[in-house]
Amino acid sequence: MLSPGSVRNHVTAPSHVGKGTHMAHIGIIGSGIAGLHLGLALQQHGIDATIYSERTPEQLRARQLSNMVALNGCTRDRERELSVNHWDARSYDMPRLAVSVQGPRPFAFSGRMGAPAHAVDMRLYWAQLLEDFSARGGQVVIRTCHADHFASLAPRHDLVVVASGRTSLSTIFPRIAEHSPYTTPQRL
Repeated sequence: MLSPGSVRNHVTAPSHVGKGTHMAHIGIIGSGIAGLHLGLALQQHGIDATIYSERTPEQLRARQLSNMVALNGCTRDRERELSVNHWDARSYDMPRLAVSVQGPRPFAFSGRMGAPAHAVDMRLYWAQLLEDFSARGGQVVIRTCHADHFASLAPRHDLVVVASGRTSLSTIFPRIAEHSPYTTPQRL
């Protein structure tokens, strides 16, 4: 059984990469944390990748704030491995977390983090990592991808990864009832 984060330690280039005739090229649909971290990790292993993003870094920064995300210890470790730890100063450390939810069934909890987390404005995070990927030689295509685009993307890449969670692409993967009791996202 794999523990969270263990897969990143086992990423290796395919046996044919760097041995002559064919260099692997991966297409990644989605420029959230998963797509960006995948693209950056592939670059570190000498594998070409293209990230398909719906927005440019400038458009990402100009958006209305949709959320703040706490980057926990394992994500911060991965950022260090990928050399994208732009918010790693101790002044950003969040050693404790307190949550209070009001409503018909209010609840609250608090605790000390095992490793300090950071709260980051995702507009800035996504934009910076997309620029990092591009600056390191990755190709970024600004385009909204739909399921009917897969046929045209497949011949361009050895593998196309859908790293999209909130857009219409997430609906192309049907829910498998025996693997999840939930029929809707479990958000507060």
